[in-house]
Amino acid sequence: MRDGGTQPVLVLLIDVDRVKNVNDLLGRDAGDEILRTVARRLEAALREDMFLARHGGDEFVIVLEGVAAADAVELADTLRSTLSEPMEVAGGAFDVTASIGIASALPGSDLDPESLRLYRHFLAQFARAQQQQADGVRAER
Repeated sequence: MRDGGTQPVLVLLIDVDRVKNVNDLLGRDAGDEILRTVARRLEAALREDMFLARHGGDEFVIVLEGVAAADAVELADTLRSTLSEPMEVAGGAFDVTASIGIASALPGSDLDPESLRLYRHFLAQFARAQQQQADGVRAER
């Protein structure tokens, strides 16, 4: 990250809404199938140089390097739309939505001591996205 480039490193935190509803109605196996479907859809929408990880529970993290902030917001909207398509599980179709927070840091900055601050920042963006609406995207520079 200390390459002196001008593009930010962007972190997207995605919370998949309504997984608890599936768990409550059909059990954890059905909820896990929803999460596997989410992971496949996210992976299919990303380039190979974009990092995807499950953060825990029903949350996923995507790290983008060399991507403009406007492109990250566009990607987040695309991901949100992709995830809103019904998912087949246990013989039924379920709708889920996603709340997405986006944070960025410029390469060349000293991110090692600031990594916790960046993490807190994107968690704050995520919380704000959830407060605005359950199916939304929030970005702040």
